[in-house]
Amino acid sequence: MSSTSEDYASTHLRCSYRAKYHVKRLMHEALLAVHHAYMVQVLQDFEPSTIDEALGQPEWVHAMGEELGALTAQQTWELVDLPEEKNAIGCKWVYKIKQNADETIARYKTRLIVKGFAQQYGLDYDETFSPVAKMATICTLVVMATSNQWLLHQMDVKNAFLNGGLQEEVYMVQPPGYESPQYPHRMAGSLIYLTLMRPHLSYSVGVVSQFMQAPQKPHLDAARRILRYVKFTIQFGLYYKAFDKIRLHGFTDADWAGSIQDCRSTSGYAFSLGSAAISWASKKQLTVALSSIEADYREATIVTCECVWLRVLLE
Repeated sequence: MSSTSEDYASTHLRCSYRAKYHVKRLMHEALLAVHHAYMVQVLQDFEPSTIDEALGQPEWVHAMGEELGALTAQQTWELVDLPEEKNAIGCKWVYKIKQNADETIARYKTRLIVKGFAQQYGLDYDETFSPVAKMATICTLVVMATSNQWLLHQMDVKNAFLNGGLQEEVYMVQPPGYESPQYPHRMAGSLIYLTLMRPHLSYSVGVVSQFMQAPQKPHLDAARRILRYVKFTIQFGLYYKAFDKIRLHGFTDADWAGSIQDCRSTSGYAFSLGSAAISWASKKQLTVALSSIEADYREATIVTCECVWLRVLLE
């Protein structure tokens, strides 16, 4: 870690913002034949964000029918009038494309979820539980399975949240339609999803995502450039090899006031177990650091917590 801003500048490579190739010289016709099919596939694989978008595609209509059929078969609800002293909770559809190992589409998956944030603790519920594993846990399991020659099996449980008992009386409104989000939000969401297995995209995607609420042309150009990089490095990924002795290694760093907009620092870390990374992150610090030492100590705190958690997981 660097102790001062001068040390930081002297130990890091200088970054040039000068473009190597002028965009004005690129011919749209020349790029069209190479990238058109790829961009069309990217747009087609975007999951709908509203029910209005989904209703225009037969595969999503069929998936929603399956979800409603499963909910009805399990007698999840009954249609009643809302009592005067009760509040109804909203709901929405969530859409996800499941892919095979060769990136072909395996199935179109939909979920009808309740907006739980509208509930009040003690009135509508007494405890919360989210059975979702961290990506680092999954990667760690893959490393251990590879080294110990375990067999891994994947399963998908429909309506998993319905397997628990519900003691409270909950009223939910029928699914309404929603306004369509803008294309930049969808593209940023897809890029963020890519970082789950592409650690080297974390920083660039994190920077681009900060401007997707009100993007300008340079921000969209940067996002498209990331997509072009992904297109030509589609074979890249994490490779976990078997090792007789597995060791946990961690690396961390932080810049100082690297953001031009708010002068906040960016922290980053990566932990590897065996041959590849299992946990990583790149994100802005919450407040402005007054020195490079302060920025490094903040990052050291974050990475120490992650290291302790990984060691507990391995033990």
